[in-house]
Amino acid sequence: MNITDHALMRWAQRIEEDHISSQVVFKDWKVLNPDKVIQYEKDLREAFKRAEYLTEGVYDNKKQLSKFYIDKEGLLLYVVGKDGNMVTLYDINFGMSRVRNKNILVEILGEILEKEKEQQEFEKKKDEEKKELERKRKKKKKKKDELREKLGLLESDQGLINKQIENTRNKGKVLDMHIKNTYRKIIKSIEF
Repeated sequence: MNITDHALMRWAQRIEEDHISSQVVFKDWKVLNPDKVIQYEKDLREAFKRAEYLTEGVYDNKKQLSKFYIDKEGLLLYVVGKDGNMVTLYDINFGMSRVRNKNILVEILGEILEKEKEQQEFEKKKDEEKKELERKRKKKKKKKDELREKLGLLESDQGLINKQIENTRNKGKVLDMHIKNTYRKIIKSIEF
């Protein structure tokens, strides 16, 4: 694994502290301390061996996918680019003492582990749950289609009844007119 200058600078800053305050100072320091550079690269590679894969995500504003590794004991987070180069590293620091920082990290990692187990359980049950819900959905759709068919028949029956009512009404009107016409025939047949 290649180590970028930025990652090496961050490692050297942890050891040299105030002596390396910027990228420019680091370049000068690197030229003046070739033995330390070789040793720090070796130490950094050795320290990285203790790190465990944590997750993948976007590291910088270039939106490049990177892999994150964590050294729980050393309280370090390593960022490795998609090309396999170690891009940088960070101290894990929640603003507490080293012991409390470790405890907080353990708590956070424990929370992640619990949620990952929950997710795995969910993924196992998800397919069964989806099948059951799909079965219920099909059953409801079938019932809905049956009810629509029944509703269609009821509406058709209602339409027939409405026509029968109209026919009955019309039949009454026809009979009424027939009676009135018959009365008119009698009345008009009288001669004056």
